[in-house]
Amino acid sequence: MSEYERAIDLLIQLHGDLPVVGITKYHALKFREALQAIPRSRPGDLAKAPLPQLVEWRRSHPEAKGLTSETVNKLLGGVQAIVKWAGKNGLIPDDIRWSDPFAEMRLPKSDDQEGGPFEPNELRTLFASPVFTGGELPKAGQGDVAFWLPMLALFTGARRTELATLQVADVNKDEATGCWTLAIHADKDAGKRLKTKGSARTIPVHRELMHLGFLTLVEAARKRGNDAWLFPPVSPAKPTGAKAWTKWFGRYLDGLEINDGRKGLHSLRHNFKDALRAGGIPEDLSDALTRHSVGTVGRGYGARARHAKQRHKVIVERFGMVRLVEAIGQVSYPTIDLQRVCWRCART
Repeated sequence: MSEYERAIDLLIQLHGDLPVVGITKYHALKFREALQAIPRSRPGDLAKAPLPQLVEWRRSHPEAKGLTSETVNKLLGGVQAIVKWAGKNGLIPDDIRWSDPFAEMRLPKSDDQEGGPFEPNELRTLFASPVFTGGELPKAGQGDVAFWLPMLALFTGARRTELATLQVADVNKDEATGCWTLAIHADKDAGKRLKTKGSARTIPVHRELMHLGFLTLVEAARKRGNDAWLFPPVSPAKPTGAKAWTKWFGRYLDGLEINDGRKGLHSLRHNFKDALRAGGIPEDLSDALTRHSVGTVGRGYGARARHAKQRHKVIVERFGMVRLVEAIGQVSYPTIDLQRVCWRCART
């Protein structure tokens, strides 16, 4: 079900199958309130429950986390887009005075929408848990994906979508430094998309990832071909896989009593950014490695890709591979006992 279909289905569950002209500001307001009451994680018996039932359940379970304002706004926006399309395409009679009932209905974004980095004790708890120290690879966590997505996020700062679309061909050895690198880039034909065009970049592979056997993972995937996905269960070949994995990771964090529902894999991106700061890495280089927006116009000048497929090389031309390797080498996490961390409990 698409995002638009889901939004419309939820509206119908709450108000019935109203004609577009019959949707009022009151309906929109009550819909927003109901969306805010949807529990973020649902017990099995609520997996397919209609919206009114979810609202009632939440009333008796006020401690349960609700949807984020971002998710609520996406659902509101889905209905709004269809309603506005109907208004512009003659589905509302000209003699009826009508205005968009969802105008100014979206929730304000939180100043800390993503919840920020994991606290030191949370990092310690997460990476001392069975997936990282006991060789457990849960089926719901998609086996090896449960281990490698958090580890890669911790030492590359990459987004989930960037990691989920990595292919064998994206892992290469820089001959000048002998360092292995990850190429983060878009490829429409392969279904690889980036948040922005400027998100393309090259990231050296941290020594800890090498020790944990990252190249073993890559070589196993290489047997399927150079265009093989490193993480097939969450790749573009499995459209719902990444979202399902994210939900599992949220439940895993809950099980570890890391209960801030705003935190997830993206929190490790914040931790990576903090680690770069702690390592004394200049802000412009830090921004380039994470592809956060630059702070001054001047940082936008310099090396530029002549072709879209070469954008991930701009960071190398601008800073040089030696500096990139040195910067990644400064990333460390003193609160994590990395000697205990093991993939399938076997360090290479």
